[in-house]
Amino acid sequence: MRVLSLGVNMFELFIHQQESYPAYLEDSLFRLLKEHQIDVALLQEVRSSKLQYLPTDFQAILPFPYHSQPTVDFRNHMTVALHLKQQQWFFQQNYLNPVAGKYMVSIRNPAYWTILGVHMPLLLKRNEDKALWEHVLLDEQHWHLIMGNFNAHNKKPLNHNWQLMQRLTKGEEPLYRNLWQEGLEQQKAYYLDYRGEKHLANETHFYRTTNSNTQIDYALGRNIDLNEIILDMRTLSFTNHCALIVDCCKR
Repeated sequence: MRVLSLGVNMFELFIHQQESYPAYLEDSLFRLLKEHQIDVALLQEVRSSKLQYLPTDFQAILPFPYHSQPTVDFRNHMTVALHLKQQQWFFQQNYLNPVAGKYMVSIRNPAYWTILGVHMPLLLKRNEDKALWEHVLLDEQHWHLIMGNFNAHNKKPLNHNWQLMQRLTKGEEPLYRNLWQEGLEQQKAYYLDYRGEKHLANETHFYRTTNSNTQIDYALGRNIDLNEIILDMRTLSFTNHCALIVDCCKR
């Protein structure tokens, strides 16, 4: 299974691919999905009006409550899962309210793969938001992969997002494994530079996932075996996040 996560930050990525389509889009999202042979893409901050321009070989799954609505207000921005149409994936209820639901999308397939794409807002001000995310991430415990923008980094250790990340991945029996850290330790973590050259990541180096020089995008795994994890820095040419790609097998 190859899964990609990327914050598109409302950029105009969903442009219909015509014969006159600009050359600079050759290095955009859709080419990236084909190059990495992606099965599932988890995209954050997607403008719903652009979903009509998906490539014909991909299908979109919207988050709650939009997954069951015939039309969606074009002003909405949400976390969306894309998958190849030749593969079967289904929306999975994740017990969220309509306000918070757009920030995450939960999917499964007939082989019982379960994946959660997230865009976690800062949890500093609203205790109800904090309680909701703690319930979903700590109590449900049924996803093989959780990937996306956690808005959590070690520069702000008192940040509730960072503390929640620690609760998910630390302790004697952590609920999930931080796959980037595991990849570094097992020499399975790589990065693609701006020329597209692949390099083995080094534990002693810091690797940013955004243009703000922070690491806030993560991949967490449970009951899976990691083949490799890749940070693709080329996406900074058209959005403000690096793509994170996980190649893994279910145990």
